[in-house]
Amino acid sequence: RAKAGAAIKERLQGLSERLKGLFGNNKVARASLSGYYLPFWVFDAMVEVTRTSIDNKPAKGRDLYLAPSYIQTRFNDAQYDIEVCAVQSPPRALTNQLGDYRLSEMVDYAPELLAKYPAQLYSMDFDQAALEARGLVSTAMRIKYGQRDLSDDDVAINVFSNIQQMSFRLVLLPVWIATLVEEDFDVRTALVNGQTGKVVLGKPQKPGKA
Repeated sequence: RAKAGAAIKERLQGLSERLKGLFGNNKVARASLSGYYLPFWVFDAMVEVTRTSIDNKPAKGRDLYLAPSYIQTRFNDAQYDIEVCAVQSPPRALTNQLGDYRLSEMVDYAPELLAKYPAQLYSMDFDQAALEARGLVSTAMRIKYGQRDLSDDDVAINVFSNIQQMSFRLVLLPVWIATLVEEDFDVRTALVNGQTGKVVLGKPQKPGKA
């Protein structure tokens, strides 16, 4: 708890937060900090990737047989440990920034592990989480296989991902959740990854606003 509080304090003293203070009083007057286990759906996916290169250069003066305008290739790939937070509060805009956990260090569930810190129940069902995971896989494949020669603006790359198999687990991951009340009475949420110490700061909100 002390380390999580120190990490939040250090983040609040960063340059970006000091600059924000020039336009409003973002100094924290009081704060609360509690530890929780949040539920996450974790997916592994086997995926077939189709990559299509379309050469839009004019055909004039070019041997179409040696330089085809349309090339399609397929790859087999996989994505592992895709984490989708299964609650709506804290906001997903914040939990999505917590960063990856070292899931190799997980242990089997045992009730006594929740004796000190409570666990939230999941509010996002498997189907909804799977759709989000599929979107994350597609984005990762587009980034990985969508690279092109930056010197050739005439070539367009299209990447399509077809998930062949997906497995999942429901896990509980540690998160510190802080409520910060600033001197101007704005309220903001801060999260700390309970394993890596990464800090995520929410935007200040007027009291009573979501």
